[in-house]
Amino acid sequence: MGTDEQVSDLLLLLPELARRLRPRPPRDSPAPSLSLAQIKAMTHLAQHGEEKMSELARGLDISLPAATDLVDRLAAGGHVERVRDERDRRIVLVRLSPAAQARIAPILARRRRAVEETLRALDEQERAAFIKGLHLLAQHLADDACPPRTEEHGGTP
Repeated sequence: MGTDEQVSDLLLLLPELARRLRPRPPRDSPAPSLSLAQIKAMTHLAQHGEEKMSELARGLDISLPAATDLVDRLAAGGHVERVRDERDRRIVLVRLSPAAQARIAPILARRRRAVEETLRALDEQERAAFIKGLHLLAQHLADDACPPRTEEHGGTP
């Protein structure tokens, strides 16, 4: 397979990977009461820990007002808590509630299992090349990044 075919194959594969990496509630869970944007925010907080609102907005690639609205809805549902920074009481941090942590844990565990199984299928040299390639692709995509979106759901403008 030549480079052009490999590039085409990868460009078709990337959206599929992105779709499959989107946080979703487990299939056996009761009807989800959270939007995809809310689950995405909860997953982000589970992976990054408590954050300032501006950090959360940047991490979700949404505007600060959209992040504030999202956190308001999550707080009203008991999924996140706002807490004051211990060092600077003017700073408000957002963190997952214990119940939300329990709700997100199976999603993250599923992702981790998939990554572990994939890496186990590769030998050490292949794993190193695979991870290096992903880092390089992420860096090149970041270099070409557009300004953050203003839509709450991170959709295409």
